[in-house]
Amino acid sequence: MLVHTISRTDLGAVLLPVWKAVLAMEVGNARRHGLTHWGYIILVAVKDRPGTNQADLAKAIGHDKNRIVRDIDALEKEGLLRRTPDPADRRANRLHLTRTGRRRAVEAQADLHKQEDLYLSSLATSQQVAFIETLRTLASARRPD
Repeated sequence: MLVHTISRTDLGAVLLPVWKAVLAMEVGNARRHGLTHWGYIILVAVKDRPGTNQADLAKAIGHDKNRIVRDIDALEKEGLLRRTPDPADRRANRLHLTRTGRRRAVEAQADLHKQEDLYLSSLATSQQVAFIETLRTLASARRPD
């Protein structure tokens, strides 16, 4: 295995400063758009998965299925999303963005992408593409036990 034959730093040591920078960008961007970090994540996820239910959303974004209720309540109170009963399960709700919520999600995400583009600008375009594709592959890979 090549990875064991070259001298390298632990993955955590390499990824942590990158993760901290990305998280700071996301949190700051969310605040500039009047959102909490979780609020931003929820709005973008619902934008990308309209009609998802709360439990599936929580699983998809890695949020606790009980704690997400507080964040959804706040977004609904602000008029950014709405719940509708799930016709297949009366105990569940489907989530949909309002026009205002969709606009806020699109604007916040576009601004974040500009910041991310600036952060990645020290890489050649081909390196940026390879980096993002590598992260997607790792994110969907089965984790070792």
